[in-house]
Amino acid sequence: MKKRYLILLLKRLLRRAPAAAAVGITVALALSLAASAALSSYEESGLLKVRVGLCGDLDDPYVKLVEFTLQNVDEFREYVILEQVDPDKAYSLLDSGYLDGLIVVPEGFVESIIARDPLEVMFVMPSRPANLQSAFTYELVRTVEGLVRQTQDGIYGIQDLARSLGKGEDVPHITDKIMDAYSALILSRDLIFDARQIPVEGVGLAGYYFCAVFTFFALLWGVACYGFLGGDREELKRLIAARGAGPLSQLLCEGAVYTGFSVLFFVLCAAVSSAFLPESVSPGAGFYPALIFVCLCLCPIQIFLYEIFDSPLGSALSQLLIALFGGFVSGLFYPSWFFDPGVAAFFSPLPVGSAFGALREAYCGSTPGIPALLCAVWGAAFFTLAVAARRLKAGGDGA
Repeated sequence: MKKRYLILLLKRLLRRAPAAAAVGITVALALSLAASAALSSYEESGLLKVRVGLCGDLDDPYVKLVEFTLQNVDEFREYVILEQVDPDKAYSLLDSGYLDGLIVVPEGFVESIIARDPLEVMFVMPSRPANLQSAFTYELVRTVEGLVRQTQDGIYGIQDLARSLGKGEDVPHITDKIMDAYSALILSRDLIFDARQIPVEGVGLAGYYFCAVFTFFALLWGVACYGFLGGDREELKRLIAARGAGPLSQLLCEGAVYTGFSVLFFVLCAAVSSAFLPESVSPGAGFYPALIFVCLCLCPIQIFLYEIFDSPLGSALSQLLIALFGGFVSGLFYPSWFFDPGVAAFFSPLPVGSAFGALREAYCGSTPGIPALLCAVWGAAFFTLAVAARRLKAGGDGA
């Protein structure tokens, strides 16, 4: 009976697979576009690039100092694309997403420095939600502004000291020497700060978000497969149960067919997406086996949700909520180090965090570890819950 039921499920899958694949491809394309927009800030080297606008009185010498620093310090130049922008167009460029940040030098900036009461150089962030580029740009501008302020404090301080010591006639010479020292500091470049790339959870930031997008897609995959997991199954289940196949046998067959189809589809999606990604971001061959662990973890959860929700709306909403909340707390949208360490440690071993962790390990080329083991444990647990839910519905303990 189990063999006949398995054949029936395969036939059902062949009928439903095109619709599921079409919905899945649509979701995958939408997520790929979002990922491409995020990855567009990366050059071939995989380094994050931010585009900063500079507006104000661009003839002011100290404004030119800010511009000179950003364009000539190697560490800045490697990460920052600086553009002079028309003040009338600056904010529209910021809101459109073309700029990641805007430096606005106020009028009278030079006069305020001479008066020893310098005005604030304003950094404007976009009205859209803050991202890593805007946060990085903000810290960058603070560094440059601090450099300019400290430069002026040092110049005027040494002039005051020279006058107080009765060496007013030497002020021009001393000023020239300290200006030479500041210029040498800026031109030395590597003495200002050291730029290091810190991997996120063991992978680069681009790879991290590749794994995040794939995990989020896997969380939504069950919605696309409503035609197979939900729909008109009740009559078929009752017929099979009447011929001796209980809840456990039914779900073993359904789980095997659905999980196998999911693995094949995910492998195909990963292979196709890799062909369009930069070589520095594309996963290696070791990434594909990890998709088995992801499916072993998430497919039973989706089967369980279809067991406890009779309506398609209930099952779809539950999966969407799990994807959004689970994705947020597990670091799919923001790296987990944005959260309190206790929060990250609590959610990391849960199903979404385990699936995400298994993909990250595979992306790095590591052998399956604790996240992969947790995927199998969570899959077994939710499969057991699905069997229990179907038995409760059937009102019996059939095998």
